[in-house]
Amino acid sequence: FFFFFFFQAEDGIRDFCLSRGLGDVYKRQVMQRAIKLLVQENPMMDVVAKVSQSFLRKYNLPLNATVAATPQLMPIYEELTKNFKCDFRPAGSAFNTLKACQHVIKSKHPSSTVFMGSIGNDRYGKKLKEKIKKDGILDCLYTHQNLHTGVCAVLLNEDNRCLVPNLGAACVYPDSLANAQWNMVERTERYYSTSYFLETNYRALKRAADYAASKGRPVYFNLGAQKWVTRYAEELLSILPSVRGIIGNTEEVLELSKHIAGEETDIETALQLISAKQCSKQKQGQFIIATNSSKSTIIAELRNKKFTIAELPTQKIPKEQIKTTNGAGDTLAGGLLGGLITGLDLTQSLKLGQQLAFHYIQSSDGSLPAVDLK
Repeated sequence: FFFFFFFQAEDGIRDFCLSRGLGDVYKRQVMQRAIKLLVQENPMMDVVAKVSQSFLRKYNLPLNATVAATPQLMPIYEELTKNFKCDFRPAGSAFNTLKACQHVIKSKHPSSTVFMGSIGNDRYGKKLKEKIKKDGILDCLYTHQNLHTGVCAVLLNEDNRCLVPNLGAACVYPDSLANAQWNMVERTERYYSTSYFLETNYRALKRAADYAASKGRPVYFNLGAQKWVTRYAEELLSILPSVRGIIGNTEEVLELSKHIAGEETDIETALQLISAKQCSKQKQGQFIIATNSSKSTIIAELRNKKFTIAELPTQKIPKEQIKTTNGAGDTLAGGLLGGLITGLDLTQSLKLGQQLAFHYIQSSDGSLPAVDLK
């Protein structure tokens, strides 16, 4: 038998979670398969191209900066795809994590992760769905008729880059969609999101996190960026009681702690304060992962009522071998979650995440190494 998910959206479009065009046999297999991890966030398509300095000057774009798309910058996407050799890559913080996670678990749990979010009815949306499927991820993407797919021009010039994002549909996730896709939330064994989705639909995130926690299922949350922690501190604190695992960097952890304590703290105090707010219904297996620049990664864990803090060193990479650091933290998070899903302990899972990030940073195409879980 088949399950189809239909809804009437605000713009009058009917759609269902699984991609159109899938064969009936495949649909049946998908809907009978356990969902090991469900991710809710903002899907993006990176359009990566090598450009000249004159191209950057044409659009008045600085090196090594992120410049939100303005009406004057809108032609850039068309020009890139028409006149340059482009690499199209699904992107966004949570997708980078999900891709790494599915890569780790694919031998044991093929196509058992789901990505929920919003795209537009355009070529970028179609490419995004194709790429996601190729990565073994099941898409549960809502298609807007009146908005374009979130896209980011990644302009490379020698060792420099400039990012030009245009979020479009990526940050529009209506409550009607959250309600229509609720069956997927009920079925998943684990839930993951980031602070970026707090802006998109805080209510949907909190509802899903609270539900998963009430069923004893792990909820993982990535702090995303320090400015998002600052901007959405109140919303973030409201979901902490449902969150078992927090992932971020030391700056984000210290910023969150400041909103709990009302003042700045040291990192050890910050970890203890945040842990006290976490997963209040379960109080077991809680953890906080905080990357400390390129030096190390901190693990704070509460297990059997004992709070411990440890630090794992990060393997150094010669500067000339670094291709990108964008998405490295997300890749580490995906390796970590993949390890936990396959039964590794927290330290083993973090080491796996570090291994994937180490390779990713040195890869020009975002590829990941083979994983041996034996």
